[in-house]
Amino acid sequence: MHRCHLFEGANRLRCIEALQKQAQRLPHPVSVPASADHRQASVLVPFCVLKDVGPGLLYTVRSGQLRSHSGQVSFPGGVRELNSTGRDCDFDLELSWAAATALREAEEEIGLSAGRVDVWGAHRSHTSHL
Repeated sequence: MHRCHLFEGANRLRCIEALQKQAQRLPHPVSVPASADHRQASVLVPFCVLKDVGPGLLYTVRSGQLRSHSGQVSFPGGVRELNSTGRDCDFDLELSWAAATALREAEEEIGLSAGRVDVWGAHRSHTSHL
């Protein structure tokens, strides 16, 4: 990936506004009742620009050797981690737990440094069975 001004300045603001409008039109995901052992998780949906290709979304294909979701296409992300005292391992005064978790997981999974990411926002949360 290389530096590109496509997602900066006025273009960035137009993209954010368009995404917010689109999100408002989406139906709220159906949540299932949270179980006692439910875990919080988040993913990063990274916009990127690839040299000689152009803009796109960066996603991964999960290994076929994994027990769950093997071979599936996914965005980088994972489970929120708490330390032994119950404090958020991804604690950051500037970010929500969801953004901090997604950034940590993206660095672990694909080597994307949090310092190279400009967080634009977050989608509504919901409880799923996954």
